[in-house]
Amino acid sequence: SYTANYQWARAWAPNGDFSTWDIAAVRGNDSNVRRQQLTWFGSYSLPFGRGKQFGTGINKVADLLIGGYELSAVANWAGGLPFGLCYGESGTNVGVNGKAPSYPSYAGSGHMKTNLTGFTAKAGGTGTRAFYSQQTSNLLTDPGTGIFKNPGLDTIGNVGRNTYIGPTFFNGDLAISKAFTIHEAFVTKFRMDAFNVFNHINAGNPSGGIESDGTISSEAPGASPRQLEFSLRVQF
Repeated sequence: SYTANYQWARAWAPNGDFSTWDIAAVRGNDSNVRRQQLTWFGSYSLPFGRGKQFGTGINKVADLLIGGYELSAVANWAGGLPFGLCYGESGTNVGVNGKAPSYPSYAGSGHMKTNLTGFTAKAGGTGTRAFYSQQTSNLLTDPGTGIFKNPGLDTIGNVGRNTYIGPTFFNGDLAISKAFTIHEAFVTKFRMDAFNVFNHINAGNPSGGIESDGTISSEAPGASPRQLEFSLRVQF
């Protein structure tokens, strides 16, 4: 048996103290809401053991070894989380005590391309991945790729808040359990859970600065390496 659910969601939220000056300038996609999400979960009783498709006439010892197993799984595949772009020289254009948004402006109709690169290992067991390439060395003086431009003095860029979407998210959990009766009065259940069974690395969002490559050095919220959990329950 299995069940699958699909969700499309979108939420908006303002950010920062500048909302009291101009809420439209800081209103954008909520950074905690993934736009699309597919969840699948189900269970499957393995067809081995007494009364099953395979090994229906085996003895009790053999049935204790191969019978009564059940697999259950959960998979979650979702879109990325929204993130915003910024440029380091924004304070030159709009000061307001550091409260104003640091969005750049679009130079035309083009948009920055995003693509998650492979993991680049570094000394000490650390490493990074990149999500976009450097767009400019200095937005005020360098035209860079031509996608972005200097918004100008006393101007907040029109790129807006959280207009880009980060890397996708995938996680799969798998469990195997076996229930068997040692004696009429004793029922035993063994279970092993593998959380993030594929040990998939879910990249977090980049910093958003366009004067450097959009490197990612942390995992997405809710992500973790593979974990195994074993349990044994005796009921009498």
